[in-house]
Amino acid sequence: MYKYFIVTPTKNEEETIPNLIRSIEKQTIKPVLWVIVDESSDNTKEIIKELTKKYEWVKSIFLKKSKGYLGINYGAACKKGFDFGIEFCKRHKIEYEYIG
Repeated sequence: MYKYFIVTPTKNEEETIPNLIRSIEKQTIKPVLWVIVDESSDNTKEIIKELTKKYEWVKSIFLKKSKGYLGINYGAACKKGFDFGIEFCKRHKIEYEYIG
């Protein structure tokens, strides 16, 4: 069975993130970890907080609001998520084969 973790950068996705959540929930093989990196000014943050209460395999990083898309840039937000996920898995002895 494949073991993977995923990183999702978000900004003001309150209208679209529920569809993404349903899609992940329906996956036959669930991720061992889902890291959501958020910098929203809408209700996205609250949706993510509720999701982290529902699933222990969902973690969040909330960035300070700044200019541009996801602060410095999209790539930096992804890197924060990847770095967090790798360290979290290492610290909690969670095995994975892939990162998406």
